[in-house]
Amino acid sequence: MNDYRALTRCPITRIGDIRAESEINEITGLVLLKQEKRVVTSPKNPLKPLHVFGIIIRDAEMDFIYVTCWGSREYIEHMASKFEIQSIVRIKNPIVKIKNFDSDDEVYRPWTPSDYCLVLNEPIGLIELTDESSRPDLISLASFPIRDHNDFYTLEDLVVDQRNKINQDANLLFCIREVKSVQEIKNRNGQMRSKLELIIFDQTKDYFKLNIWDKELIKFASSWLVKKTVIFAVDLRLYFNEYTKCLEASTTSRTIFTVNPDISEGYCLYKHAKTCQFAQTLPIIDQIKDKAIKTNIESLRKSLGQALLSEFVLIDAVITSFDIDSNLFLFSLKW
Repeated sequence: MNDYRALTRCPITRIGDIRAESEINEITGLVLLKQEKRVVTSPKNPLKPLHVFGIIIRDAEMDFIYVTCWGSREYIEHMASKFEIQSIVRIKNPIVKIKNFDSDDEVYRPWTPSDYCLVLNEPIGLIELTDESSRPDLISLASFPIRDHNDFYTLEDLVVDQRNKINQDANLLFCIREVKSVQEIKNRNGQMRSKLELIIFDQTKDYFKLNIWDKELIKFASSWLVKKTVIFAVDLRLYFNEYTKCLEASTTSRTIFTVNPDISEGYCLYKHAKTCQFAQTLPIIDQIKDKAIKTNIESLRKSLGQALLSEFVLIDAVITSFDIDSNLFLFSLKW
């Protein structure tokens, strides 16, 4: 027992060696995930909000761990500004905690194989960016998925069995067909959220929508290339969009992306993407390349009376009547 306690008090430098009583001065890893900063209200002190963000670091194929960083707004802003997803970072002075698998925190956190998590507190906890050239062994981990190479659905699987897939989580392997512009959307609580919509495809289906909500994931996805970037996505949430009447996917707090995964299925999809011709054309709304004007009927009526519009116009409206036999010409619509 004394030997064990002496061992656990020795400084730990590898994730796989972490135990409940481990003392960690610093530990280095590849950033698999970086989550958006958020503010949490403490029940003990509701007048003093807490600022927090989470990351996952990895130093071996099956050794990765969740790290939570707590502190003031200035501290969190400073820590988060130092690195991005796929950076190599050094975590200093973290506290080791045993996972509580029954807590809400674990339900909404990404899955990790470790029985522990790390916590950084202001001011002693630090995150430092490390020179990538000094750790080529960690850079190579970026292309290893965190799930088995064949643990995913094809897009055709989802569409064929969509009734049973609604509100389920799924792993997907896909390529990028289109990356749209980032939108700012107000949610039900009145808060503004950023959303990035992707059109994705694989060997079985040419068209499927994926919505990315987290700002850090949006920043990561904005650099993905059409027909060149292959993604292994873990824990996407599937839902039925009542507006478009289609099954779609969305990121959650548990989602992790692996870019250009080093698996045979990924290479096959990449080869397919380079030469494929899409049989299914994009809907008209997805073919708009230029920036569209979002307007209302009154503004549109005035514009039509003044000059011909050369811009694309988007209107959210309800059709109250549609007389297909009328000879009255208003304007034409392309569907």
